[in-house]
Amino acid sequence: ASICIDLRSKALDRIDQQTYRLQAGPLMRRYLDGYLPMQAKLTFEWPEAMAALHQTQPVPQPGVQLSQHAAGAELTMIFAGRLLAAIDLRRK
Repeated sequence: ASICIDLRSKALDRIDQQTYRLQAGPLMRRYLDGYLPMQAKLTFEWPEAMAALHQTQPVPQPGVQLSQHAAGAELTMIFAGRLLAAIDLRRK
């Protein structure tokens, strides 16, 4: 089974003078008294001349893949439980 949720957000939290954060989550799929495994793909786009990827949460590791280019990034995560994801951008 597959569920697709398309969400567009322009809400950035300012971390400091140069850094902004976009958060997603908590992501989870509950079942009775626990959580089911799920896969989430988050796609981010920004103007190439304005910002660059600084860091992601969670960081790339087994189950978390990051692909990036000058004007965007994509986080693909496989997990069970509650996941809070974030991407930090730095002004150029």
